[in-house]
Amino acid sequence: MAEAYGALALLFQSLTHTFGGTGFVSDPGTLLALGHSVSVMLDGITDGPTPGVQIKALIALDKLWHCLQDPEVFPKFFPGAVSALTKSLTPSSRLRRSKKFIVQALKVFKHILTSTLNDVRTSTIKKICPNIETPSVTDHKNTSLTADWLKLTTDKVKLALSVVTKLRNHQSEEVCQALNKFCLSILDECHSTLIESSRILVETCMTLNGINSVDTTCERTTNLTDLALIHSDLAEVVRDVMYEWITDLPRVMQANDEAAKVLVLRKLSRTQELLVELNIRSPILEKTLHNSLRDSITVATEPLVSSRALEEIEPNLNSQALTTWTMVGSSSSEFQPTIMLHESQTYTRKELLNFVASLGTRLLKIGMANDMLEYTKSASGDSVLSAYWLCFQLLKSSASTNQELDELIDELLKSSLTQYDQHDLVEQELFLYSLSQLTTNNDEIRDWRLQLVAIEVVAERAKKMQRNFRLELVDALYAIVQILGSRNPRLRGHAITCLNIISQSCGYNSPSDLIIDNVDYMVNAISLQLNSFSIAPQAPQVLVMLIRLTGPSLILYLDDLIKTIFAALENYHGCQNLVDVLFSVLMEIVSVGSNSAQLRIANGELTLDHCKKSPPIITLEDIIETYVSPKHSAECEFVPSHEPFPEAPWKADEPLDELCTPPQCNEDHTEATEIQKPAPTKTYLALLSIVRTTQYFLTSPSPMLRSKLLGLISESANALSFDQDSFLPLVNDVWPVIIKRLYDSEAYVCIAACHTVANICMGAGDFLASRISTEWCELMRLARISKQKAMVGSQGRGAKNIYSQGNRMWEAIVVLLTAVVKYVKIMDIMYDQVLELFGSLVWERPEILQAMENINADAVWLAMRGLRASSVLTTPKLKNYKFACQ
Repeated sequence: MAEAYGALALLFQSLTHTFGGTGFVSDPGTLLALGHSVSVMLDGITDGPTPGVQIKALIALDKLWHCLQDPEVFPKFFPGAVSALTKSLTPSSRLRRSKKFIVQALKVFKHILTSTLNDVRTSTIKKICPNIETPSVTDHKNTSLTADWLKLTTDKVKLALSVVTKLRNHQSEEVCQALNKFCLSILDECHSTLIESSRILVETCMTLNGINSVDTTCERTTNLTDLALIHSDLAEVVRDVMYEWITDLPRVMQANDEAAKVLVLRKLSRTQELLVELNIRSPILEKTLHNSLRDSITVATEPLVSSRALEEIEPNLNSQALTTWTMVGSSSSEFQPTIMLHESQTYTRKELLNFVASLGTRLLKIGMANDMLEYTKSASGDSVLSAYWLCFQLLKSSASTNQELDELIDELLKSSLTQYDQHDLVEQELFLYSLSQLTTNNDEIRDWRLQLVAIEVVAERAKKMQRNFRLELVDALYAIVQILGSRNPRLRGHAITCLNIISQSCGYNSPSDLIIDNVDYMVNAISLQLNSFSIAPQAPQVLVMLIRLTGPSLILYLDDLIKTIFAALENYHGCQNLVDVLFSVLMEIVSVGSNSAQLRIANGELTLDHCKKSPPIITLEDIIETYVSPKHSAECEFVPSHEPFPEAPWKADEPLDELCTPPQCNEDHTEATEIQKPAPTKTYLALLSIVRTTQYFLTSPSPMLRSKLLGLISESANALSFDQDSFLPLVNDVWPVIIKRLYDSEAYVCIAACHTVANICMGAGDFLASRISTEWCELMRLARISKQKAMVGSQGRGAKNIYSQGNRMWEAIVVLLTAVVKYVKIMDIMYDQVLELFGSLVWERPEILQAMENINADAVWLAMRGLRASSVLTTPKLKNYKFACQ
C-alpha cells in the first residue's frame, strides 16, 4: 500500500510539472476516476494499517492538491479532505498518531485551507455577490463557488479548527511548532475569509507564542505580533482573550489539577510578553490582573497551619544545637519555598514566577509592587501573604529587567534615574516593613508565614548591597538572629539560610564571624528588648548563643544587662517560664565566666586548700622538745650586749600637743609594708552579684528552677572561693536558704543541694564549722533515713539499682558528709557518727578512706577491726620484727 500511495504522489507531481497536466486532472472526464483516487487516499489517511502508509497517503493528497489548479474543482474534494484530516488530527486516547504524522497532516491541511480559502481567491466570490445573506446567481448559474457555499464552508472549517487546535496541549514540541505555523498561516492568508475562526486561531497562537523562537533556522518567520500590528482586530482579540484567562485564573488555581495550572500560567506568561510587544495597556485589564493574581496565589496557598501545630517541644536554652551551627556553619543559601512547597507543585511555582517576571516593563512592575505593599499594610486575612509575597517577587524581578528596552517601551515618559529612585523608594519601604514583621511579637502576627517572606526580603537586600549592607546590620542582624529562638522549624531554617547569605554578602567567612564582629549591636538590641520588659523568650536565647560564641570576653560588657535581667526578674517573678529563661542566661554567664582567665585577680591566682592534713608522726626529738621548758631555754640563750654610752638625746624635744598625737610615720610605714590587695575583676563581680540575687528565687514553686539555681550556686562556689574576703560574706548570705533545700520535698532538689553544700564546704572550709554543728542533728537524721531507703531499695532480685531515687539520694549524702569531714573542722563526736554511718564504705572507697584517715587514722583502723575487715587490713612491717596475721 505504501508503494501504491507513493506511485500516486509521483504521478500527481509529474502532472504538476507537465504541460497540460493540471488541465487533464481537472477535465470532467477524469473527475470520476480522480474522485475514486481521493477516496482511497482519504481512507489511507484515516485508516491506514501503519503510520508509514498513512504518511504516504498524506503526501499523495498533498501532491494532488498542488496539481489542482481549477478553482471549480476544489469544492468537490474539499469537504472530504477537511473531514478526513480533522478526524486524523483529533486527539484520541484510543488511537494515538505519531508526531511525524501529525506534523505532516498539519502541513497538508494548511496548504488545502490556504489554497482554497485564501483571501485573494474568495474576494472574487464576494465581488460576485456582495450581500452574502441574499446572494444572486442569475448571471453565474454554472459556478459552484457561491456565497452560500462560502458561508457553509467557513462554518464547517470553524468546527474543524476547534478540534484541530486542541493539539496545542500536545507534549511534543515539534507538533506545537507545526500547529503554531498552521494557525499563523491561516490568520495571515485567510484573515477575511475565516474571520469568525480568528478567535480560535488567535487563542492557539497566544498559547504557543514564542515556541518557534527555538527554531534553528536563521530565517525569521511571521509571528502573532506581526499579524496583530497589521490587523487591529487581532490585537483586540488578544486583549479580550487575555482578560478571560485572567478572570478564570483563580478558578483554575483552586483546583487540584497541577497540570492545568501549569498550562494556564504558561499561556498567561506568553500572552503577557505578547501584550508588552504590542504595547497594549488597559487600566481595567491591569487592575483585573492585580486582583486575579493575588486571589489566585491565595487560593493556591495551603491553608494556614497554626504555629503551635508546627512548634516543637519546649526549647532547651542549654542546647548546643544553635551554637554548633553557627560555629561549624551551613552551606545552605537557597530558601525553601514559602508557598506551594509540595513537590507536586514545583512546576506550578516555577511557572508562577515566570508569569510574575513577564508582567510588563520595569515601571509597571514597580507600580504594581507599590500597590501590593499598600494592600499588605491595610488588608487582613489570607490575601495579605499573597500580596506581600507578590510585592517582593515583583521588585526582585524589576531589578533584573532590561532598562534600555523599558525606556523604549515606556516611550521615554520617565528617565532611568526617576525609575531607579522609585524602585529604591519602594524597596526601602518594603525592607522597613519586613523588619517590623520580624521584630513583632509572635502572638501579634496574623500569619507566621509573613516572617518567611520578611526573611527573604532581608536576604535579597543583602545580596544587592553586598558589603554596604553592614550599615543595615544595626537593625537587621538581631531581627534575623532572634528567629533562631522560634519553635517553628520552618522559621528557623529560613533564618539560618538568611544568615548564610548575609555573611557571604558582607564578606564574612561564616555566620559565627558575622555575629561576633557585630556583637555590640546584638547586646544593645537585647538590652532594648529587656528594658522594654518584653517577655518574649527570643532575646534571652540569643544572648545565650552570643555568650557561647564570644566566650568570657563578652561578660565584661554585660554588667548593665545583668542589672536589667535582675529588674525583669523582680517585675515578672510570677511568670515562671520567663524566670526560667532569664536564669538560663545567668547560668550560661556563670558557666562561661567560671572558666575564664579574666576571673582571677591581676597579680595572680590565689591557691586555697582547706583540705585537712594528717597529723605529723611524733618522734623522740619532738617529745624532748616538748618537755624542755621554753622559759629556761630562753634564759640560757640570753646574752646581754654592751653598747657605748649615747652622745645625743634618744629623742628630739617636741611640743606637748605633738607628744599627745599618735605617730603617723609608723602607721604609714606599716601600711606600706602591707601588700595591697587588687580589686576584683568585672567578671568576678558579675558572678558575685548573680549568686547573691539567686538566693531569693530558691523558694520558687518550680522544683526544676530550684534545682537549676542550686547548680548555678555550686558552679559559682568553685570559681569565687579564691577571694575569701568576698566569698565568705556571700556564703553567710546564701547559707540559710541553701541548707533548707536539703529537706526539699523533691528528691532531685535535695540531691542538688547536697552537691552545692559540698562545693561550698570545699571553698569556705572552717568558716562553716559552727553552721555545720548547728545543723548536724537534722543532717544526720536525713542521712540515716536516706541510708535506710537505699538499703531497702537494693534488696530483692537482681543487682543493686544504682539509679533508683533512694540510692541517688544516699550517694549525694555520702558526697556531702565526705566534704564536711575533708574540709570543715568538726568535733570528735561528729566524726565518730560519720564513721559509724559510713560503715564499710570507709575502706571500700579510697576518697572516703583518705578523708577519714587524715582526721583520725587510728579511729578508722579501730572501726575496721571492730567490723573484722581483716581482708583490707594490711600487716605492719618492721625490720627485725614479724607481726602475726589475724
